[in-house]
Amino acid sequence: MRLLRSHERQMLFAGLAALGAMLLSDPAYAADKVRLGLAWTPQAEFGGFYQAQAEGLYNAAGLDVTIRPGGPQINTPQLIIGGALDFAVLANAFEQLNMVQEGIPYVTVAAFSQRDPQIIISHQEMGFNTLADLKGHPILLASFARQSFWPFLRSKFSFTDDQIRPYTFSLQPFIQDKTLSQQGYLTVEPFALARQGIKITTFLLSDYGYKCQRAHRFEEDGGRETGCRAAFCRRFNQRLERLSEGATREGP
Repeated sequence: MRLLRSHERQMLFAGLAALGAMLLSDPAYAADKVRLGLAWTPQAEFGGFYQAQAEGLYNAAGLDVTIRPGGPQINTPQLIIGGALDFAVLANAFEQLNMVQEGIPYVTVAAFSQRDPQIIISHQEMGFNTLADLKGHPILLASFARQSFWPFLRSKFSFTDDQIRPYTFSLQPFIQDKTLSQQGYLTVEPFALARQGIKITTFLLSDYGYKCQRAHRFEEDGGRETGCRAAFCRRFNQRLERLSEGATREGP
């Protein structure tokens, strides 16, 4: 029988001590508390996170997850940097790249969207057929867009800054002024406007070469990271399967 080396004994003792502590504690074991911050208010693309919570998938992974919505006045990247969040769903990969550039010790561990859902929408009455047609026309943009997708549009389509109009996260200016185009997400604005009977043309930026994935950036924390990611992915996959089944039964 081979004798254990010093470092092997230390690892064994540490493991036994951890196991003993678990057995002596609550039989159900205390779930790890996790604070998850969203990039925006609750909406379609975050549905999987809430459903995973509602169906107990986090609890099954030994996690007590609190979901904190974002919003126009909430700086989610700053909250995770400051330690107020453990996990954060960020709006785009530029935020991660900026963190890396600043030497902030966080890593991206999952990107659930295969393509970035960032869009520009316009009124059908304007007759725009391609994204290039928007050159010279006013576009409602949030301040973050100037550092994310706007440089791409300037470079590829020669858009200019004098086209920018301030976006206040309300659809009303766009609805009232047919000459305006507006930023949005594929999962949100098209559906909200369709419910109001407003016909729009939707330009998905990834169709035009914009490759910035919508990524999810979490603090590097082995057990919680793995458990949360598994729960997220499982629930999103279930949602996709149900949507696919519904489309098969009822048509697209």
